Amino acid sequence: MMMREEIALSGDFTEEEWRSLKSMMQEIQLDSGAVLFEEGTEETDLYLLEEGRLEVSKRGFFIAMFRPGDWVGEMAALVGDKKRTATVKAKEKSVLLKLSLSQLYASTKDNPEIHTKLIMSLSKRMADRLSVSTDSRIQSIQKQLDLARNKIVMAEFLCDVLFGLAAFFYALKIIGLMNFNPRVSTAMSIPLIMLLSYFLLMFIKNSGYPLRAFGLTLNNWKRSVVESVLCTIPLIFLSLVIKWALISTLSIYEDVPLMHFHSLLKRGHLDTIDWLLITVGYALFVPVQALMVNGCMQSAFTKFFVGPRRNFLAIVLSSLIFSTLHLQLSLSLAIFVFFVGCAWGWLYSRHQTILGISISHIIIGIWGGVFMGLP
Repeated sequence: MMMREEIALSGDFTEEEWRSLKSMMQEIQLDSGAVLFEEGTEETDLYLLEEGRLEVSKRGFFIAMFRPGDWVGEMAALVGDKKRTATVKAKEKSVLLKLSLSQLYASTKDNPEIHTKLIMSLSKRMADRLSVSTDSRIQSIQKQLDLARNKIVMAEFLCDVLFGLAAFFYALKIIGLMNFNPRVSTAMSIPLIMLLSYFLLMFIKNSGYPLRAFGLTLNNWKRSVVESVLCTIPLIFLSLVIKWALISTLSIYEDVPLMHFHSLLKRGHLDTIDWLLITVGYALFVPVQALMVNGCMQSAFTKFFVGPRRNFLAIVLSSLIFSTLHLQLSLSLAIFVFFVGCAWGWLYSRHQTILGISISHIIIGIWGGVFMGLP
């Protein structure tokens, strides 16, 4: 039975030529992690990998993997370069056949055909390897360019969203300080919501990414809605736990009841029509919030960050920003919003649509405002 290297070279040499060439080779073994040669060292020997795998790196960066049948160090034979251009070490226990080029030259002086065939074989394999390496490098460079483009676009997009978000909440705060009638405040906030929605859509359009990249899609909407509604139940329970913990530990909350049905109506002296207007305005604003926080900020952070924890970091950071915007209302609400925001961020990362989390947001918002007395 022919060895692996004989199979690799059977088309390049006759059996007699191969036996003659192999008689000049010396078998060496490398343990896993052992270095065959270092980049920059002087050596002219040629190696043929018989078993195992060898890792090739340059300046500490991985560039290739050698497998059985591959020649190692062919530059020395082809161009007479005595300095190694890369570092080669064993990825696993490996067996190689070492060929001294000086011995090869001396042994084939009277029969140069073997030497010529070896050079031709090495040239062909090196050309094939360079072709594959070039394609891989082009793909790698293209990925790096795409990643750089993503970072630039998302950084600009994120800045636009944050500026728009800040302007929107400043406008809402100014309206609140004017002590308008709830109907007037609602009537003024709805155009603001529509204006913010328009700017968000323009930002998304100018980013060059499709709408679905920001959660504006109906793909997988049924599963999104079902899971979001099911997730709403433990979130409602979590709101009770957080409020109970604050009442039990902080003196400023000791006189606050755990449940305060219709507190929003009583506190603001609102009638049913006022409450309905506020509810409608809130319901219209929720998808815009979901678009800002999850569709825009979370998506931007996910594309901006790298590494296995990028989804986790995107969820936590976008939820933290979202909760910070509620600190002006109350600490308890901001804490609750952070945990709920993380849950919505997780749901968004699963389904990539804002539909389900918007429904959950509306339900929890009404629950918190009407039944728990949250601001």
